Amino acid sequence: MYPALAKANEGLQLLGGDPSTGKIGAGSWNGHGFNKVESDWQKRVNDEWNKEELEFKKNLMNEYGFSEEEASLIYKIYQNLMDEKGEKGKKLFWQLLASPVYNGFAWSYVSGSVNEEEIRKLLKSLGISDKEVSNFISMIQNQNGMSSSSALTVEDYYNSLNKPTAWKNLNQSERDRILNMWNRYNSKTDFSHLAAIIASYQNNSFFEDESGTIIGAIFGIEGLDENAGYIGDAVGTNGVAPSMGPDDYKADLDAVNIFNRLKNDDIINAINNYNHDISSGKTNRAEEFIKNIGNGDYGEGIVKLQGDYNTFINSPKYNKLSKEEQKVFASFILNLINGNNEMR
Repeated sequence: MYPALAKANEGLQLLGGDPSTGKIGAGSWNGHGFNKVESDWQKRVNDEWNKEELEFKKNLMNEYGFSEEEASLIYKIYQNLMDEKGEKGKKLFWQLLASPVYNGFAWSYVSGSVNEEEIRKLLKSLGISDKEVSNFISMIQNQNGMSSSSALTVEDYYNSLNKPTAWKNLNQSERDRILNMWNRYNSKTDFSHLAAIIASYQNNSFFEDESGTIIGAIFGIEGLDENAGYIGDAVGTNGVAPSMGPDDYKADLDAVNIFNRLKNDDIINAINNYNHDISSGKTNRAEEFIKNIGNGDYGEGIVKLQGDYNTFINSPKYNKLSKEEQKVFASFILNLINGNNEMR
């Protein structure tokens, strides 16, 4: 445990608190002395912590389709990371969320994601049980697959996975289990994709900047982080054709927006406040994104998009794409300029 965190826990205990939960219990200091009666101050602090936790879980359920149990597991992993790893835990959180899906060589280099063995090793060191680790890996993979699927029905999606047992041969209980996930995850924001992009931005280094220049020479547009996110989807990189669905659109924009908010806030508050601002209409997903890629200036963001598009259409790669593939980037920019919170 970090010395500063140990000191904080000592202080919390002196105030009658429980370091394992962060809550202040009866017998805490109320400003005049120790008192067994719960003070208004104590209640306000605990209520605020509970409010943030509940809001975070609600966002995981509403925006990404996780069940209450799954959302609670993600929150538990976050809390354990903060307790055990301190500041480093903020970076590890996004890398862990990306790793069950985005763990190939390229993604490992760009975002710092790891393979399943390393996921299990790290989570078990945080006190996460074997069963919880398996559930975590499965739910991240299922959310990614079902949120990004172009299949029209759960049966089509399941059969596209080429499982040993066809959908028609599954028992009703297993069908119901998969259908429940499909109804929750389908058409939601791709959470693992969002995490991989944020992890990429947080994992920036000189060598990544150099690699971004090389990628620009090969695929048309420089910037390793951009190629991991919206540019990668809009123009295609690493042998993958341009493709952007509604889940990608939101993940690409939200990743950039949340990453920029993380510069001045912690993970829980950044996610809670961002989703509240979107749902309340206080901010527009597309407009905030354009400002962020323009270093805080909407006009500069538009200029950057125009420059990226001109680079793309004048690159050798452009003429090798189909007409539909060529339209992906243009459609993306039109959605942004029109201020669409959802891709149309």
